[in-house]
Amino acid sequence: MKKYFLLFFLFPLTQLFTQSVVINEVMSSNAVTLADEEGDFPDWIELYNTSAQPVSLTNFSLSDDPGNLPKWKFPDLTLGPKNFLIVYASGKDKKDGAMFWETIITKGDQWKYLVPVSEPSSTWRTLGFDDALWKNGPSGFGFGDNDDATTVPSTNSIYIRKSFSVTDAVNVDTAFLHVDYDDAFVAYLNGIEIARSNIGTKGIPPAYNLTAASNHEAVMYSGGAPEVFPVANIRSLLKIGDNILTMQVHNINSTSSDLTLIPFLTLGLKTPPANPRGLSPLIKLPSSYLHTNFKLDSGGESIYLTGSDVSFIDELTFGYIPTGFSYGRKPDGGTNWLYFQSPSPKTSNTSSGVSQVAEPPQFSKPAGFYYNALSVAISSNFPGGTIYYTTDGSNPVTTSSKYVGAITISKTTTLRANVVAPGVVTSPTTTATYIINEVSKLPVVSLSTDPKHFWASDSGIYAFGPNPGGYPYFGANFWQDWERPIHFEFFEPFDSLKVSVDAGIKIYGNWSRAFDMKSVAVYLRGMYGFNKMKYQFFPGKKVENFENIVLRNGGNDFTYTLLRDRYMSSMLENLDIGVQATRFCIVYLNNEYWGIHTLREKLNEEFLSNTYGVDRTNVDIVDLSTEAGYRSNEHFSTLYDFISQKDITAKVNYDFVQSQMEIENYKNYQIAEIYVNNTDWPGNNMKVWRERTETGKWKWLTYDLDYGVGLVEYFNAQQDYKFNTLDFATSTNGPGWPNPPWSTLLLRRLLLNNDFKNDFIQSFAHLLNTTFSPDSTLHLLYKVQDEIAPELTRHTTKWKNTIQFDWTSNIARINTFVRLRDVFMRTHINSKFQLGGLSNLTLVTNDSLGGSIVLQSYPIPKASFTGKYFKTVQIKLSAKPNPGFIFEGWKGISLNPDINITLTRDTVLEAVFVKDAAANQNVVINEINYKSSSSSDCGDWVELYNNGNEEVNLKNWKFRDSIDTHVFVLPEISLAPDSFIVLVNDSVKFRTVFPDISNMIGYFSFGLSSVSEVVRLYNENETLIDSISFSSSAPWPIEPNGTGATLALINPDLDNTLPENWKTSTTPGTPGKINDVFSNTTTEDGLPSTFGLSQNYPNPFNPSTVISYQLPELSKVSLKIYDILGTEVATLVNEEKPAGNYNYELGIRNYEWSSGVYFYQLRAGGFLQTKKMIFLK
Repeated sequence: MKKYFLLFFLFPLTQLFTQSVVINEVMSSNAVTLADEEGDFPDWIELYNTSAQPVSLTNFSLSDDPGNLPKWKFPDLTLGPKNFLIVYASGKDKKDGAMFWETIITKGDQWKYLVPVSEPSSTWRTLGFDDALWKNGPSGFGFGDNDDATTVPSTNSIYIRKSFSVTDAVNVDTAFLHVDYDDAFVAYLNGIEIARSNIGTKGIPPAYNLTAASNHEAVMYSGGAPEVFPVANIRSLLKIGDNILTMQVHNINSTSSDLTLIPFLTLGLKTPPANPRGLSPLIKLPSSYLHTNFKLDSGGESIYLTGSDVSFIDELTFGYIPTGFSYGRKPDGGTNWLYFQSPSPKTSNTSSGVSQVAEPPQFSKPAGFYYNALSVAISSNFPGGTIYYTTDGSNPVTTSSKYVGAITISKTTTLRANVVAPGVVTSPTTTATYIINEVSKLPVVSLSTDPKHFWASDSGIYAFGPNPGGYPYFGANFWQDWERPIHFEFFEPFDSLKVSVDAGIKIYGNWSRAFDMKSVAVYLRGMYGFNKMKYQFFPGKKVENFENIVLRNGGNDFTYTLLRDRYMSSMLENLDIGVQATRFCIVYLNNEYWGIHTLREKLNEEFLSNTYGVDRTNVDIVDLSTEAGYRSNEHFSTLYDFISQKDITAKVNYDFVQSQMEIENYKNYQIAEIYVNNTDWPGNNMKVWRERTETGKWKWLTYDLDYGVGLVEYFNAQQDYKFNTLDFATSTNGPGWPNPPWSTLLLRRLLLNNDFKNDFIQSFAHLLNTTFSPDSTLHLLYKVQDEIAPELTRHTTKWKNTIQFDWTSNIARINTFVRLRDVFMRTHINSKFQLGGLSNLTLVTNDSLGGSIVLQSYPIPKASFTGKYFKTVQIKLSAKPNPGFIFEGWKGISLNPDINITLTRDTVLEAVFVKDAAANQNVVINEINYKSSSSSDCGDWVELYNNGNEEVNLKNWKFRDSIDTHVFVLPEISLAPDSFIVLVNDSVKFRTVFPDISNMIGYFSFGLSSVSEVVRLYNENETLIDSISFSSSAPWPIEPNGTGATLALINPDLDNTLPENWKTSTTPGTPGKINDVFSNTTTEDGLPSTFGLSQNYPNPFNPSTVISYQLPELSKVSLKIYDILGTEVATLVNEEKPAGNYNYELGIRNYEWSSGVYFYQLRAGGFLQTKKMIFLK
């Protein structure tokens, strides 16, 4: 009896204590209320223990997904009685923060210091700088406030240096720099900027005589606490052994009455040091380091707190919470929830609150394009509310216009309105831009903000401000690292509004800030209510989530063509050298036309995650624009020293280099920069990155190319297509800018290795034949210039005071460059490496469908290809059979698919492919669910079908989407003939909708895009078995995009790469069984049951393509080709043919066609169908 009694008693007691922990307060849009240890202001969740007993939170979980309750688990942690706990909902997923604080530099420590009368050496920030002539003194430094341990004469600036030692960087979790200062400062750790305030632009060291942007008073002398600056990526900045902290403090002017600099550096350690100093009592640090792996939606969502057995402890569903407000219980732990304008994280909710947020107003007309004036009515469903509105871009307040009736809009206008009512929180602002009678084929961005945020002399980010100084106006407001609120809208041309979000905005770029039209960067943050913009801005890149984006003014090309950066980015996008996606757009700022901008990805961790699929929190990015940058990361610095000091000709050493950096990426990067003649490089505009893992390799990133293709006549006026950028990039004695020796060392050293040198030479030769050929580069130039040419008159009219150029002549300069550059580059390469000249190499495949050839590392895109390559230098060739084919040999030369050749004369090689009779290609992708409806969310899934006569073992087969690193390896499972298997990315969701389907496997850990996607199936040997590239727009069925229907193949015998062979299933699809849209395409005797014309393959094509068609009966057949003007250019078939399936191989050698769009048309009996194809020379 006692045993049963104890069990009964202990169970409810445990439940009692655990359920005393409640979600007590949340903040989903944190602007300035509570900073985390990195200085960010993420969302947060407050827990409260209502009981008088401590509660262990070990293995408790927080989640925002009811389908994944243990989404984020607590570490071993106990919450004391009546205690509060803050958990940041930041997405950073941190559970093991610093346990010990060590202030390694504090007030009164000895420093080296200099009061400059001229600019010191640029190496003063580095450890190796000789500071023997600098004075010694304790901090603080300055004069005038009686807070200075080292008093100096009146001056505009002071420079200081202090070294310290670190024995174990891995033990360092985080770091903070605290500074008490008057009026501005910049701090550097081992030469890398880690903090600044009130002066200049991040990344650009201020000149010794530059003054602070505004007054800033020191506070410690009057009892205040020094300002805190989190040090990001501290582990990558620190070195084992000696390190150096350097700082410069600047005054508001040289006659100011005071100047102060008192620094503190504190490390957060996982284990205590041997002889700890502890935390300085003069500084304060954040106390919470718990971060979930998800963020909160300021528009509203649900949060779940579950116990160690995943039982519900508490749940909160909340709606929109305005920026700066929290939503919490009052009293703590009670059942009454209020909105607090004065949040109280970690303390009791005692401030007054309100129970409602007014609903936002509605506009009678949506934002968009209109050809005539319109009348817009504003309505509100909130009783007792008053509507206020603005048309100048500012957010409405109670002094704005009060709405009394419909508003007439006769010119492009941004209308903003909200609802104010007594006793409730003001509604969110509704914003809509109406673009009146303005037509452009470019996308449109509308930016709206309070005009003072851009133009106020003391705070406007576009303004000169009170102390701009001379060109490029380093003292101007637009050089400050200031962020202001903005509303961002994006419209596709002739289409509806696609994105409308509140965000932040900063001026972006370097010297191009001096132009009247400036580049800006847009930032999505929780403090504005949105963490991401959810839209695929760049049609060629499958990315739908952006935390920031850039609107660029063309950089140095602003007064020339505006298009160089986009042109070269497009030229290089297939070389895997970290090129950002770009797109031209026009911008309206507070209703005013603001000209052509380049919409561009921002080069940061998000870009790496979107482009390479890596964990953004686990990457290193190093800026190599300064010599100190090469030493800022220990891993890269070690590699740099290895290459500079070791015998790079030795295979073992070169193999090590290849294990540390992506040689293919580096080679292509160097070739690209040299070809385009970027002379603002390599001592500038160079960054590298790596995934922070044991096997992570360094890769180079390409950006800011606007100095290239003829912008600057660097040494040969008007003829820089002749300039020898290869010698420039390998110079041993270049100036400090743009090609100092430290910036050219890696390429110089690697070219000593014959393997790298030969690959570099013939790769350069190949790219001059393909990517950089005059035909390719001119075709791209015409395309890019046509994008903005119709808009140029309006743009130059807007900026006529600063843009006074002959656009046509500047385009002609680019034209000349790309027409002639290849000839001179071949001469430079031949001369530098003392080669024997060039020969033609012609590569042919006997069957364009059978396979392809790879030269060096580049797939040959044509069945017959001729290019110029260097004699006496080895060329690597590989023959790659397509699925269903095998390589028979290089005709008359070798049976080995991989060969090396050295040209001595013009040469022709043919790769022979034959069909593989044993190949099993009968597993097909048969049905796809890429976006479920909200009412029947079964997750993404793909159905495979065995269309053959033999069982197939799928063990170690691989399923991928368009990103190679997204891979799902299939377990050992056999698929019988005429059988199905379903691959799912969420088996829980799938079983909820399809409880009876057992022939499924999963999870695959990635989702499928609802815009455009590629799904691929490989066998265990990495042979491609099936691949489909589909989209949610015509000609593909559009209903599967969120309606609950799926994309279903009509018949597995059909070509599943063609959109016409897919239909929309009934909701919610037919996984694991025959598709409900199935249709027989043949009669009993195996003949087609309907007429049909398939899309040609390949498309685009050169030199040949296959056109397939089917006839169900004897028919007079006409198959003709027409050009884009409708002129007949070829008759392929004109005869009577019996029923059957036909493939016509169109070889272009018989026709004199120019590149472009053509149409092929099939007439058979009463059947008529036309399709489009593209021929590229």
